[in-house]
Amino acid sequence: MVGPRKRRVLACGAVLLAALGGCGREDAVPVDEVSSDHGLIVLPAPREIVIPPLLAQDGGPFAHDALLGKWSFVFFGYASCPDICPLTMATLRDAERELADERFQAVFVSVDPERDTLEAIGAYLTAFSSRFVGVTGEEGELRRFGLELAAGFMRTPAPDGVPADRYLVDHSGHVAIVDPEGRFVAILKDPRRGEYVVEAFRTLAGRA
Repeated sequence: MVGPRKRRVLACGAVLLAALGGCGREDAVPVDEVSSDHGLIVLPAPREIVIPPLLAQDGGPFAHDALLGKWSFVFFGYASCPDICPLTMATLRDAERELADERFQAVFVSVDPERDTLEAIGAYLTAFSSRFVGVTGEEGELRRFGLELAAGFMRTPAPDGVPADRYLVDHSGHVAIVDPEGRFVAILKDPRRGEYVVEAFRTLAGRA
């Protein structure tokens, strides 16, 4: 039987494959054309992405400018996530410290806009790094952005006897990597392994 934690990681596996192989995009990348090494999937060609109207945690717009000049490691999660999210964010924090490279940037995109206010996102990220970028917006726009980066999410109702606002959110467990030109270039399948984050950055930045 698949437990709740594993279900939340696996639930969006189909979304990942669909986004790489279709989702209605003319420039979609067939799954059999990607390469994998140590959890890193590198797209054969960079993909331009469209950023819908979204907000950064400071209340300003989140647009392509926030991605330019950086290698952005973009993770879709939520502040009250009990396991996957804090583990991933801690790994990204550790990678940032080890790399000590201004080109490394972690971006946290909330999949729970109902509970994750700008203030909540800011407080959550501060616990990891003052340099992390938080993103939120209307649910439909967040879903659109997720499809651009092969990520998806779905709310799971709270169990019987639990307050309705204690729901969980199933979401993709990977990190999407965006290059300094703001293009989607790779996926890190398991970002909870710190050495994979560091290796992915060094591999991609070394190719640039």
